[in-house]
Amino acid sequence: MSAVCVRHRIQPSQFYQWQKQIFENGGAAFGHEVARAERGLTRQVEALEARLVEKDSVIADISEEYVRLKKALGAL
Repeated sequence: MSAVCVRHRIQPSQFYQWQKQIFENGGAAFGHEVARAERGLTRQVEALEARLVEKDSVIADISEEYVRLKKALGAL
């Protein structure tokens, strides 16, 4: 580590201070990407849930029509 510090003309204490900051706060550097990915996944889940609601509505309409037709044909 000393050679790296000498080569870049920094004090070893400065390097270790930076290292400590990275270990303590490094997650924050990637937090925006994680939050963006979470928002994208949330939007995707919401879109899929909306499609399920629409599908359920169509199935309910078709089932209702089927029962109506079955009763009408049975009454003839």
